[in-house]
Amino acid sequence: MSLGRSGQLGGLDSCRRHRYICDMRSPKKKATAAKLRNWRVSILRNRAEYLGTVEAANAEAAEAVAAEMFKLDGERRKRLAVREDG
Repeated sequence: MSLGRSGQLGGLDSCRRHRYICDMRSPKKKATAAKLRNWRVSILRNRAEYLGTVEAANAEAAEAVAAEMFKLDGERRKRLAVREDG
């Protein structure tokens, strides 16, 4: 760190520097990020064909994410099978 013209650290006096540091807060974490779970996604044909895994909070959200991720249209989306992984 460099000293300013008046010998102050970073150009701020100690009181202002302390208030600046104390006012800095860490960003809030997303509450939903901790609730995401892994879901196995398969499409039902003659036999179930494994497509992959997605992260979502619940089965309905997992189906929506899978439809977008794997670019499934309405007919194929009806044949999705989603179950929790693990």
